[in-house]
Amino acid sequence: MLSCTRRASTFSHLDSVVICEFFRAYPSPLQQDALKRILTPTLNCSKSSNAVVRSNAIELFKIIVSKLGEKHGGLQSTVAEVLSLPKAGKTIGPDHRVALYTMLQALPPSPTTSPEVISSVPALLIKETSDPAIAALGSALSSHLSHQLRGNEPLPAPVANSIVKELANTKPLIRRAFYSAIGSAIWSLDSLETEASTALIKAILPALETSLKSVSANPIGATAGPLEGFIGISLLLGPLKRTGKHGNSSSSRLKECN
Repeated sequence: MLSCTRRASTFSHLDSVVICEFFRAYPSPLQQDALKRILTPTLNCSKSSNAVVRSNAIELFKIIVSKLGEKHGGLQSTVAEVLSLPKAGKTIGPDHRVALYTMLQALPPSPTTSPEVISSVPALLIKETSDPAIAALGSALSSHLSHQLRGNEPLPAPVANSIVKELANTKPLIRRAFYSAIGSAIWSLDSLETEASTALIKAILPALETSLKSVSANPIGATAGPLEGFIGISLLLGPLKRTGKHGNSSSSRLKECN
């Protein structure tokens, strides 16, 4: 194992398929020391200007992640490593960020990964200019947000406030990403009866209603296009209506839009 992790520092020049298949077949969870030896060169390869090298690094990362568990803190340290350069503003370009954020998507939601992801992603998303990077960040935010809500873990106030604020972002791509992330997260829940989901819905409901009214008045001219209106009406007539807690507000707003 040690010889393989030493060789991994140059795996971009070797047959990546062999390396990936080795770790795919490795029967035991990766321990912390072995994880660090393979994770560092894998993340280094995400900086490559060669798209094939970046793609291979992403594939290897996904396999590594599948070998981790909560017990030894591997997932927690991995999410910190993936986010360290973006949070410090030290990525070398959009291709590098896309690779890192695609890796972030591969991290399974969990009690250790999800709080860090949902606390970090909104700030990164606001500053992002690359369409593929925005899409990857939005997808990661959605899955981890859903996990938090499903487990009735309340969102930290700064995170909830940031989400509400960015639903009114004047940049179409950013606004669309937040609407998509929030809409997908809420839609994926089996129940909205938890205190955490109720609190989030209460916070975003005015933004959904304002957006719906704006889009119904001017679909083409809406900041994020018709999408935010579709998301708003889908939530208002779907999961929010089924709770029976937002019916009066939803009905009155829909009547205004008509």
